[in-house]
Amino acid sequence: MTLRSSFLKKLSTSGTKTVSKRKPRARTRPRLEWLEERMVLSTLTVTNTLDDGSTGSLRWAVTQANTSAGDDTINL
Repeated sequence: MTLRSSFLKKLSTSGTKTVSKRKPRARTRPRLEWLEERMVLSTLTVTNTLDDGSTGSLRWAVTQANTSAGDDTINL
């Protein structure tokens, strides 16, 4: 005899016939939510003194900062 059947037997013999049933769980549908836009700020570092636009020059850093949206930092 299981614990549940013994419990139900005691309820039925004690004169009370009500047995509570569990309510079915409410179903929820998954949904998508929009998140806020995020921009990644970039830090550009000048590593040489050339003025030809090569990687690491000040002209390159300014060009990169102007082409990307948002605020950028140029370290000298």
